[in-house]
Amino acid sequence: ASCTFLVPLCYPGTVVVLRDLTQRMAAQADRVAFERRMAASEKTLAIGRVVSGVAHELNNPLAVVLGQSEQLSLAAPVGEMQQGLQLIHEEAHRARHIVRDLLAFVREGGNRLDPVNIVSVVRHTVATQQSKAVGGDVRLWADIDLISVVVDAHRPSLEQVVVNLVDNAIDAAGPGGVVRVGVRIDGERVEVAVEDNGAGIRDHLIARVFEPFFTTKEPGQGTGLGLAVSHGIVEQHRGTLRLENRPEPGIGARFVIDLPVSSTVTLPPVAVTPRGRIFPEAPRLNGAPGVVLLVDDEPSVRMTLAKMFQRAGWVVREAATGEEALVWLTAVSDCNAPAVILCDFKMPRMTGQQLYEHLLPVRPELARRMIFVTGDVVGSTVSGFSQHSGREVVEKPFTVGEIAEAVQRTLAREVVAQTPTR
Repeated sequence: ASCTFLVPLCYPGTVVVLRDLTQRMAAQADRVAFERRMAASEKTLAIGRVVSGVAHELNNPLAVVLGQSEQLSLAAPVGEMQQGLQLIHEEAHRARHIVRDLLAFVREGGNRLDPVNIVSVVRHTVATQQSKAVGGDVRLWADIDLISVVVDAHRPSLEQVVVNLVDNAIDAAGPGGVVRVGVRIDGERVEVAVEDNGAGIRDHLIARVFEPFFTTKEPGQGTGLGLAVSHGIVEQHRGTLRLENRPEPGIGARFVIDLPVSSTVTLPPVAVTPRGRIFPEAPRLNGAPGVVLLVDDEPSVRMTLAKMFQRAGWVVREAATGEEALVWLTAVSDCNAPAVILCDFKMPRMTGQQLYEHLLPVRPELARRMIFVTGDVVGSTVSGFSQHSGREVVEKPFTVGEIAEAVQRTLAREVVAQTPTR
């Protein structure tokens, strides 16, 4: 809309027309901004498709490298061979973090939030990052007096944030440096602080550290996505992530995650692995060891998973397709049925979800034992199915510990389901 004014002048036959174009120009600016947002959205969507496809292709070989190197390093004698295997494992972990940061950058929302002990997450992360700290001559320690603080979170995403912050802090501290991770309660909020005694971040760069693709590291040392992804994940959990340069006389940077404490008082029961044992032992049925069914169209992934279970005494059965698995599962007797089924979510012809849906009406007790392993984690399909079905989902590339925890939880739920009620 515009306003027109006719202004008569002293000169005969002369009229000056004045129009107020404020609203028209504002509308045009809004339209230009909208078109830019649409273009950016379409660009992000296109990038997401490319990243999703590349990540899915990388996740299977990465899962094999991670799983095999971890198992071989545990079995290898102390010495040069074990050190080499550990190095391969650590570098595969680094590649895994890069892939997960890329996926998180383009991932749709909708992850299921469950009660999570954030103290356990932090302690686990500090333990897993010790090898990198030792290799870089950095002292990494957890300054935590609390036993349990429960937050509503998607545990893998929360772990990803803490890993990113600790990883950056180790790099910033440098040889001879110190990284401290603390957890404290502040009313109805919990704060996780990761601080180093490195050089800190220059004041004029603080406002930019959470920008995508911005990094203060040397070229080739960082993607510039870790902090941007971490900031987005924390916001999805109704929290904040902030950076503080430590005040003098201290030096270095301090990143603080601030999250609301959950109203959930207790955590769901989870079976605990006996001390000294990494993988859960096979359950015994009529004196025979338990059976696990591995369903994946990648032979190398099946072989990697099979070794994990065989070392813990499980009987392993494999299926290369969903159809092959369905035929066996619908016909198997109760005494020979698998205690756990690990199934790839995305397979040709019959997907893992379709296998579950075919199995549910005919063998519901077996459908409850399914754990899904997937490298296709960008879209909302997997998370939506997980929420609807209540089944465990482990993202590729996985570690031995992640598979073990999913198996423990599934076995624990099966025990509860089979316990008669009074």
